[in-house]
Amino acid sequence: MTTQRQSIQEAAASKFADQDSYSADLQELITSWEDYWATWLALRDTTVAQARFLRALHDPESRIPIEFQNDWLTLEQQGHDLLHLLETTKLSNNRRSDLFHQAVETAISYQRQIRELLLKQQQNLGDLDPVTGLPNRRRLSQDLERELARIQRGAGACVAMIDLDHFKAFNDHHGHFAGDEALAAFAAFLQQSLRPYDGVYRYGGEEFVLLLPGMTGASASRCGSRLCAQLASTQFHLANGTPYALTMSMGITPLSANTSKDTALVLADRALYQAKTAGRNQAVFYQDTSAAGRGFVTS
Repeated sequence: MTTQRQSIQEAAASKFADQDSYSADLQELITSWEDYWATWLALRDTTVAQARFLRALHDPESRIPIEFQNDWLTLEQQGHDLLHLLETTKLSNNRRSDLFHQAVETAISYQRQIRELLLKQQQNLGDLDPVTGLPNRRRLSQDLERELARIQRGAGACVAMIDLDHFKAFNDHHGHFAGDEALAAFAAFLQQSLRPYDGVYRYGGEEFVLLLPGMTGASASRCGSRLCAQLASTQFHLANGTPYALTMSMGITPLSANTSKDTALVLADRALYQAKTAGRNQAVFYQDTSAAGRGFVTS
């Protein structure tokens, strides 16, 4: 049980930390590069600046998240080639030569490349929820648009709205810091329990959204029921060792070429309401009864 607790909670805590660390490594790389570049242009001794740049290139190797390792390897290879070119150019001491102009253009291109990666990563961090490390509502909106475009070409998908049952009572009993721990653990549970290409998003508070490409209503309903049962049978532990359990309610609806992303979320939320009024700890597939309005049920 301890191993399970560690794997879920550590995965949740490390995901956002890895992203943040990668951003910091890119920032150090661009800073050290600009220091070296300014030193080289001023015709000063580049020994110290070059050593700092090489450390910035190689020290992060073991901690670069796997999805960014190819980008980092490219930066390393290009960085070494550029250092060789610049040192060769410096020895010629001819700033009117074609070699000098080539070196400057290459250096500027390399600097731009690092800055673009840093900007992209900073934008990605802006799309992530800092508590769970999951994509947030902004990313959900973008991904729903993309999935709806695929549906226009004949693909299928479902969207699910999830709410943790009685989570206000959990926060009242354990405190909000413990609540954040539980949210992070639940996020990791969802990611580990779904396919790698399924989308998991924090919608707000204790609400989450799933984007399930390729699933029909029947397969999404089976998936939802499985997740509810699996969560209810899982024991979690807070960092202080206190055990706790979670259950969830889920509303599911298919994405349709004739339905907007906002309407799809409203329909999934309506199904979630049905799951809660039916007793919670279950998944409900949306059935359009038209006459039924949305009421209010506390979590």
